[in-house]
Amino acid sequence: MDYLHDSRTPDQGTVNLSADSVNNIYEMPHDKFLGFSTDRQISNALSYMAHVTRDLGDGYSVRVAYAGSGLDIKSVRAHVSQLGNATSTGDYNLRSRRYSGSQRSDKNGVLQIDFMGKDIQTGSIRHTFNVGFDYRWFDVETIDWYQFRSGGYN
Repeated sequence: MDYLHDSRTPDQGTVNLSADSVNNIYEMPHDKFLGFSTDRQISNALSYMAHVTRDLGDGYSVRVAYAGSGLDIKSVRAHVSQLGNATSTGDYNLRSRRYSGSQRSDKNGVLQIDFMGKDIQTGSIRHTFNVGFDYRWFDVETIDWYQFRSGGYN
């Protein structure tokens, strides 16, 4: 079994205060952040497996195995981008904000059942065999939402 919990602030990237052909990256003070205090990405992942083998005697056995996993991610973040008319107006320092969120739930499982025979004698033939059944299932759900806030921000 493995479990992972991760909670972090998403990286909003950099802001160029000029045209794309000019390097005028905004020098963000170390105690500032482009997003909101609520920006967060939380991930939880769990995977597990169990198997049981039962000896039936005379070389026969049954094995049952189950493996599963789950991944849940929730992300809420702000995005800052140039205004759509920045090229024509030259107002590269004005920004619009977009606030977005997403959720993903991903559940998977596999069930395997095997009937096995080892060194089984059938007449003059000695053989080994495995007859099995596998069943796999998955359930994935995603939700995305966006909220736009236009206007100039320096």
